[in-house]
Amino acid sequence: INVFITASLDIGRGFLPYENHFENKPPLLFFIYFLISTFSNGSLLILKVINDLVLWFCAIVLYLIFKEKNYDGPTTIFGPIFFIILMSSTDFHSGYSELYSVLMLGISYLILCRFTQNSTYLIAGIFFGLSTLVNLGSALYLLGYLVYIYTISKNRNSIFYFIIGCSVPHFTFILLYFFKDLLELYLNIMILAPLKYSGGDLDFFHELGVILVKVSKDSVFTFISIIFLITIYVYSLNKNKLNQNKMKISNYPDLVIIMTGLIIYFLNGKGYEHHLIFFAFFFPLIISFIQNKKTSLLLSIFIFISLFSTISIHATQSITNIRNFENLEQNYPIKKISKELNIKSYESPSFFILDNTLFIYYLDAVSVEYISHPALLYEDGLMDI
Repeated sequence: INVFITASLDIGRGFLPYENHFENKPPLLFFIYFLISTFSNGSLLILKVINDLVLWFCAIVLYLIFKEKNYDGPTTIFGPIFFIILMSSTDFHSGYSELYSVLMLGISYLILCRFTQNSTYLIAGIFFGLSTLVNLGSALYLLGYLVYIYTISKNRNSIFYFIIGCSVPHFTFILLYFFKDLLELYLNIMILAPLKYSGGDLDFFHELGVILVKVSKDSVFTFISIIFLITIYVYSLNKNKLNQNKMKISNYPDLVIIMTGLIIYFLNGKGYEHHLIFFAFFFPLIISFIQNKKTSLLLSIFIFISLFSTISIHATQSITNIRNFENLEQNYPIKKISKELNIKSYESPSFFILDNTLFIYYLDAVSVEYISHPALLYEDGLMDI
């Protein structure tokens, strides 16, 4: 996340993403961080608070999706609550590209749920395209979204308008880089770099098991809720296969969309927990598959207890942070060290930094290395692009 902040500084200096520094994320993410950094006026603390607000915006969008699908009872509110619970993991920091991408994916899906005109399919497509320009992994949701559109509209024109909408943001950035004679660089980073970076020796089921064990240690009721929903999901797949499913027809694409989150985690091949943020957002949609009121009530109780369990874990530190809001950033080690560095004698200070990149942010300096994230130096193949 710190690299996103420092890489976005180039935009304020008149450069496009990748022009001076490489980071393996699509360009829109850096424009977003540039806007947030500008708004926060150099305060890292305010920037992080804005990142936290994005998490709540995602929860609100998920609530509206449940509401638009006319889900009754506790599912409308417990879906977003369960998403917040899942995001309370220490490895799911707000500010990851997945979270911003999920927000745009959610808005796109909400538009599809609420409206059925061709113009709104176009707008939904634009938001979907924007999400892929924040995190390329979201492109894998295209199949699920197209299935949903066709299931609801039964009209191929709707799919056409959605795809046109998806293309608009991409053509905009292609033209932007073309006019700066950087199109080849842009295409290499957007197409070749992800192919070089993705993949690995991930033991898929082992890593998921490790994450579930970690969740069970934090809150056994959250663990039970997850297993409960997975069981319902598998049951729904089986019922659907036997053509005995009485779920709403609009739920069929949801099965595909939910599974896509796990596919993204698998294809990334790194085992990083934040790659599951996509899955965490759409996973609560399984709640809507529950037809039995007693089952729904039982799950609601589990989620309710999980909520209080999660609050009890994080409440003390959160209250302490709120009380010491003004002192948090002033006592931040990197900022304190930055103040000690005497750079006033340099007109345009520059540094070669392989770690603690926030020095660049606090000093408003230039980093001379092209690859922004130190970990990317060890990725085989990236250097050949």
